[in-house]
Amino acid sequence: MKDTKNKKNYRTSDSLLADIEKKNRRDDCSELAELMQSILNTEPQLWSNNIISFGGYKSNNGKGIYDYFWAGFTSVKRSLVIYLAADFEEKENKNLLKNIGKCKIGVSSIYINKLTDIDKSILKTLIERSKITA
Repeated sequence: MKDTKNKKNYRTSDSLLADIEKKNRRDDCSELAELMQSILNTEPQLWSNNIISFGGYKSNNGKGIYDYFWAGFTSVKRSLVIYLAADFEEKENKNLLKNIGKCKIGVSSIYINKLTDIDKSILKTLIERSKITA
């Protein structure tokens, strides 16, 4: 299997959450972890020392087979980044993303300042679709 930059890590997600300095961001991350865990019915894992992830699958992009997760997130300096396996190009997901709220959209990621900036019911749907997609 080809080496990837994102690898499983065996530090606990609780220790990562405890290291987040800003209380509001730490609270958002804790809420997001609980949400993803309840929807995906899987325990959190740590990837690359800073991504809390849930679930997993093998992905083949033509260059190799990679391990990846259904959903995850990380707290970076300026934003909270949510990673999803849901296909953002799929028509229904595009419509959901248009209405999710104040954020920036990447290829498979959503960048937010705080959890209250987005519609959590839409986020829940996208998290559910991430498990189905993968």
